[in-house]
Amino acid sequence: TVYADHDLTAVVAADEVSIKSETENVAKVTTADVICSNGVVHIVNAVLVPTLPDPGPAPATSTSPAPSPTPPVAGPCEALTIADCAQLPANSDLTSLVAALVTADLVTTLQGEGPFTVFAPTNAAFTAGPQDLSVANLTDVLTYHVHSGTVLAAALTNDMVITTVYADHDLTAVVAADEVS
Repeated sequence: TVYADHDLTAVVAADEVSIKSETENVAKVTTADVICSNGVVHIVNAVLVPTLPDPGPAPATSTSPAPSPTPPVAGPCEALTIADCAQLPANSDLTSLVAALVTADLVTTLQGEGPFTVFAPTNAAFTAGPQDLSVANLTDVLTYHVHSGTVLAAALTNDMVITTVYADHDLTAVVAADEVS
C-alpha cells in the first residue's frame, strides 16, 4: 500500500482471494479484474484499515448510504477511468466509495492517467467499516486501497512486492501451495 510501513497480505485459498490488512481485518475479493482505461479494480467486501494517526475530530456527517442487497455488476468500464466506472448505475454498490472519494478529494486522481489497481470496498463494507474517520484518516484509508500500476489476479507470484500509494507501505505476495499471502 502507499501508507508507509503498513502492509497488506493477499491470501488465495481454493477459489477465494482475500486481502488482510496490518490490523488483521480481512477483505474478500468478490469481483476481480474489472478492467478500466486507467487500471484495474478488484471489488472487496470490507474496508481495509491501517493503523491510523489521530488527525483530529471526524466530520459531522456520514457519507455512507444504505448497503445494496445485491453484489456489484461490472459495467462497460474498458473505455472509462476507474472513478467514472465506479459511478456507473451498474456499479450501484460502489456509491459509498464514490462519496468517500469525493470527501477525500481523490476523484480527479482516479480519473488520471494511471495505471492504478484499486481494491474497491462495497457499500456494505463501508457500512460495516469505521464511521468516525476524519477526512485525513479517510484519505489514508482510501490510498491504502490503491497501487500505482496494474496488478491482475492471475499475475501474483511468489515474493512479488506491490507498493501502495500510501507512502512506504508495500504488499508482498507469498505463494505456497494453494495459498498466497
